[in-house]
Amino acid sequence: TMPVVDLRYFQNHLYLVTGWPAGETPSQLHTLHDLLQSGAGLPDERVTLDWITRLCFSLEYLHRQHIVIADLDPQAIVLNEDNYQGQLALMNSWLPNSVSNLLPSETYSTQANPFIAPEALEGKAEARSDLYSLGAIFYLLLTGKAPEEASVRLQQKRTTRSLRSPRELNQRISSS
Repeated sequence: TMPVVDLRYFQNHLYLVTGWPAGETPSQLHTLHDLLQSGAGLPDERVTLDWITRLCFSLEYLHRQHIVIADLDPQAIVLNEDNYQGQLALMNSWLPNSVSNLLPSETYSTQANPFIAPEALEGKAEARSDLYSLGAIFYLLLTGKAPEEASVRLQQKRTTRSLRSPRELNQRISSS
């Protein structure tokens, strides 16, 4: 998680200005989404496990502060390089309800994505919603495929339907 340096409101947008965790801000940041779309392929299993572990620690810290992201996705994960050797950080692109309620309604909107938990889509986000999103990102990093769109999951909420095994989609994944 990046430390907050400043908070600014400009042209109906609230900006949270942060510093890079290692101290020196890189000249350009790359989102995980962009890296996955670049044709670089998937990260190896070791990198994936390391990243998910680091993101778990970031979420644990945020949850201890009673902060729930609710719409964590690959756009919110940034890297200081355009490859899988870069340092990653969680870039919070959300506003807590207490802040978003102070802004005009057209300023802040959340869009459904395949990583958002069904309860978050219904406006009932909690800490486990972030864990759901992190699990969906983990699935994407292992398989190259995102889970089904949130609206589809909401319609099928009462049915028991599981995702395909990551190993079924990517034979390079170890059985452990």
